[in-house]
Amino acid sequence: MWYNFKIEWRRYWKEMFHFKFNLFFANIGLLVLFLGLLDYLDVTDKETVLILLFVWYSATHGFININYIIEEEIMDGTLVHILGTRVSFLRIIFLRSFIQMIYDFIKASIVFSIILCIGDFDYSWLSGMSMILTGTLIIVCIFISYFIGLIIGAMTLKYKKLSAIPNLLYYFVLFFGGITYNISSLPILEFISYLFPFLPLRVIIHGMQNGQIDIQFIGILFIQGLIYLGIGVLLYHLIMKENYRSGSIFYV
Repeated sequence: MWYNFKIEWRRYWKEMFHFKFNLFFANIGLLVLFLGLLDYLDVTDKETVLILLFVWYSATHGFININYIIEEEIMDGTLVHILGTRVSFLRIIFLRSFIQMIYDFIKASIVFSIILCIGDFDYSWLSGMSMILTGTLIIVCIFISYFIGLIIGAMTLKYKKLSAIPNLLYYFVLFFGGITYNISSLPILEFISYLFPFLPLRVIIHGMQNGQIDIQFIGILFIQGLIYLGIGVLLYHLIMKENYRSGSIFYV
């Protein structure tokens, strides 16, 4: 496993370095977007929004990464060869996703360090236990986004191409997922937003700012993670089994 991790890590590093010029301007674009959201929208809780944007930045690849891996293997015609080896394809997916998660977390830390230096933010409430809890919940939310991505990726094994769905999720959760503002005035969207981890995290952060820890919403996040992981793994195995049974696995 460690050997495979090193191989994938080096592959991602070489790919990132090869496209460093494009990567630089992509992150500049996101920096401009985030500064615009914080400065030009009517954002009264900039500290909360900045944390949620950090999670969104790190989680965006979570929605599409597994879908991209599967689509790439289908397009290259290498999926059947991988499935014919003793290495679990699901394990490969988890390994590549974990490495992508680490790289995104590093890039997000750099971008948001710049924003912290430029902007005027008050994180005096973030210390000790609240800092540890916030960091833990950020990681949990990022994992949840990858579990949602696993569901989309599993469906890709059946429908071959579903990249439009994660592209839709990017901006839906950014503007209607409780990240940039509280959508309590829109009951339907608020209900849908609770299917994603961002609105519960917003409630938890607001509680910590007032010196309280909302156990109920922390529980919601962990339940979300378990449900999405369970659905994703189950769908993957069911669709893969159906593909083997029908013989369609040899035509992906």
